[in-house]
Amino acid sequence: MELSAEGKTPEYMALAGIKFKLTLPQYKNDAALKEQLLQGIKAGNMAPYYKEVCTD
Repeated sequence: MELSAEGKTPEYMALAGIKFKLTLPQYKNDAALKEQLLQGIKAGNMAPYYKEVCTD
């Protein structure tokens, strides 16, 4: 078991937080945050998640 990875949150988990922030009124039109979400989806080859994000 590799201990260096223990306790580290995977990069893709941050996308859920970004997606949530985009539902808040103060972040709804934040282009930089939207771009960060899109880049994370692309980096992780997460096409099914992209479809879900587009429907929200």
